[in-house]
Amino acid sequence: MQRFFQLMINKCSIPEQNTWEQHKRRNVMKIQPHSDLACESSRLAGISGGRTVTRTIGGVRITDIRIPEQERRIRPGRYITLEGDPSRNALPALLRRALEQILPTGGTILAAGLGNPDITRDSLGALAIRRLVPQRGSRYSLAAIETDVAARTGIETVSLVRAAAREIDAACVIAVDSLCCTSPERLCRTVQLSTAGITPGSGSAAPRRELSCRT
Repeated sequence: MQRFFQLMINKCSIPEQNTWEQHKRRNVMKIQPHSDLACESSRLAGISGGRTVTRTIGGVRITDIRIPEQERRIRPGRYITLEGDPSRNALPALLRRALEQILPTGGTILAAGLGNPDITRDSLGALAIRRLVPQRGSRYSLAAIETDVAARTGIETVSLVRAAAREIDAACVIAVDSLCCTSPERLCRTVQLSTAGITPGSGSAAPRRELSCRT
């Protein structure tokens, strides 16, 4: 423990005065803004064959983006983003309508809550799953699983979800996770639905394997 603490002190030591400006410039250049929201991606401008439709209903802004299969800069698929005050009555109904556009009409649905439940900014997935009521029905069935994070379970998220999906023969997987954004105005008021999948930990220094229909 003593050695580890000393290494941390050395790593975080303040540079000499004559190198301070150089140190600041070097570290500022290393900071790259990251966003998981398709509507914030600067790469959308150069995509050919894509389509973006934006409209506002009941005070909720809805952006529907479709990325063609041949595109490689942004993961192909459909991205539906809803932005609005969570207290607005229109938001739950619009979210349900958007889900109905991309979910299968029947079969078993597996809801997977991703992220670390003990870290506030990463606990959305686990908290959402705990509010669900798993059920078996004639039209559809719902099962739920919390994956936690590989650092605590020792198992990759994609491996856990894939095993559970195969066990119940799921027709669809809904992965719920916290997303990064670059605009503070979107915090706690933006929901993105996507058919393109997700890479757990993509906003951290340790991204994991992609979770999508391809994996």
